[in-house]
Amino acid sequence: MSAADGGLPPLLGNGRTALLGGLVLSGAGLAVASAGVAHLISQLDRIPDTWGRILFVALLAVLVGAVASLRILERVLAEKLGQNYVQEIRLIVLRSALAGTRGPSLAITVARTTNDLNSVRNWMTYGVSALAVGIPLILALVVALWILSPVLAPTILLPMVLLSTLLGLLVGPAYRRSRALRKQRGRLGAQIGDSLAAALAIRAGGGEERELRRLEELGTTVSAAAVSRAAVAGALRAGAAAAASASAVAVAVVGTFAGLDHLTIAAGLTLVGLVAAPIHELGRCVEYLQSFRAARHVLGPVLAPVPVLAPPVGAAPSKGAPGSEGGPGPLVEATAIRLPGDGEPFDLAARPGERLLVTSVDPQRVAALFETFLGLRHDGAASVRINGREVIGLPSRDRRALIGYARRGLPVERGTIARAVRYRHPDLPESVVRRELELAGMRGLDALPRAEQTVLRRGGEPLSVSDRAKVHVARAMLKSPPLLLMDHIDADLGPDGVAALVDRLASYPGVVIAATDAPERLRGSWSRLSLDELNAKPIPLDQPLPRRRELRDGGLRPGVPQSRR
Repeated sequence: MSAADGGLPPLLGNGRTALLGGLVLSGAGLAVASAGVAHLISQLDRIPDTWGRILFVALLAVLVGAVASLRILERVLAEKLGQNYVQEIRLIVLRSALAGTRGPSLAITVARTTNDLNSVRNWMTYGVSALAVGIPLILALVVALWILSPVLAPTILLPMVLLSTLLGLLVGPAYRRSRALRKQRGRLGAQIGDSLAAALAIRAGGGEERELRRLEELGTTVSAAAVSRAAVAGALRAGAAAAASASAVAVAVVGTFAGLDHLTIAAGLTLVGLVAAPIHELGRCVEYLQSFRAARHVLGPVLAPVPVLAPPVGAAPSKGAPGSEGGPGPLVEATAIRLPGDGEPFDLAARPGERLLVTSVDPQRVAALFETFLGLRHDGAASVRINGREVIGLPSRDRRALIGYARRGLPVERGTIARAVRYRHPDLPESVVRRELELAGMRGLDALPRAEQTVLRRGGEPLSVSDRAKVHVARAMLKSPPLLLMDHIDADLGPDGVAALVDRLASYPGVVIAATDAPERLRGSWSRLSLDELNAKPIPLDQPLPRRRELRDGGLRPGVPQSRR
């Protein structure tokens, strides 16, 4: 399966072909060096003098060093192969988690990027590499045994056939038990994550002991599943160890019964000893493979291609785009917006300097409207244009320059304060950070350990809630984007932050769309946009808003409807 089909990425890709080739060549090199060691041992009685023995020891040391060096190279290449493959999958999983509007819990996402990917890494690092190295090595050493004496070749072949039969019988149980263990681990991880997220509610309800008992029960189930899988894993490893030991015993017994000289038997035992490690690793391949298959079953749906939002079919440049014939048009224009519920799609247009206050009895409708304007939500017909540019499907670099967004309770990504403020415009110098934060009402920046270079963790610590909101406001208003979206951000800003926001909005040149639970905090002239009323009846672009409201000291008061002109 390919990543494009929703499966894992192909094995031969992204530089992995060369790594696999290197592993195969290292296996061939190990076979040649091992055969050379065996040949030297078989010729011990033919060394005539002291200098010959010195040369013999030197050659033997070189070959043993070559074996050691090739084993080191094998491990390095195998680790590179595993890390390369896992890194590609990790990025796909995280891209899917970042793009999804409703994804799995945090604990599940962490489990996928650690536990499941660890199983994938083990298979690539210890499974695929063991096959790439072990198969040519074992075949080459069988040939070397045949060259030593034809009667010795079956001493490896027969145990390998028996081992293959055992591995085939244990494939099914190993997979089923790996799936069962993974499922139980996932349940335990999700329960732990949800319990920690609801810690305050659990403590307030006096349910600590109940939650701990529940976690203990799930932990016991995980332990039982792990022990069950360990039994199959033990059988796999025991079979491999038995095959390696049986090969050594068979060489000694067959060689003695066949009347071979002791040096030939010693050379055969040397070859079997050198092949014992690959046989052990091949025995563990089945264990790694079944864990990999269980992880693939979980990761497969997550690796489905992230849908890319495309502009509506037939979208044309806005007739009212700025600079078009007939004078300046709407700065922000949206058509065919459909929100959750049974309402009809509606259209909306706003000119520079216009401010809309969004209201609805359903918070999901407000959130859906913001997601639509952000270009993150598309039902196939909606169109959002800013400065005449279609937002839906626009590359993120261009979209973030057109839209500023701040929302109540929005965590701040890990990084410095300077990085957070410049997130929409990372190319700007850090000198703009302090000025933007001061304009957002943030004081006491120098009281932080490293001022604007202070690293924010766990959603914005060590900043207070109000200072985190001011960071988001500073980011959203950086370089005055044409569209500014304020989603209940005033609830987190605090009095000084709200005052600073109102002062800036008074002269903001672009379009502002805001939602708030306390409209009296916002002063100035606002158009009230009721999503419930708009959804009840489509609003043409050239028609006035259903109502006009003026935000004064007393809050919302009826005003005069304003035409869209």
